[in-house]
Amino acid sequence: DFSSRRRHMNVKMMMFAHANCLARARKLYGDAEMDLPEPITAQGITFEGGVFHFLVYQLNTTKLQQDSGVKNMVWLDSDNRLYNYMYLWDYAKHVWPLKKRP
Repeated sequence: DFSSRRRHMNVKMMMFAHANCLARARKLYGDAEMDLPEPITAQGITFEGGVFHFLVYQLNTTKLQQDSGVKNMVWLDSDNRLYNYMYLWDYAKHVWPLKKRP
């Protein structure tokens, strides 16, 4: 199912962006949970079947247990098609005949 595959791809992208930002925050500021003095960002792009998904993740705090206060942010832009229209393979093979290799 396309929508579940897309959702899975977006969640993976978010997870890897968060892990990357958190690793950089711990390297810069140590292991203590804190609101960061400056945000740390990561960007991600995935491509599947002619469709791009873009993500920007901004880590503002390493306090992940609290519901109040500073929040981490994610911007996601999904389903950006590479082409508006693509020839179907059945029609394209008549336009560009393929030569078999010997």
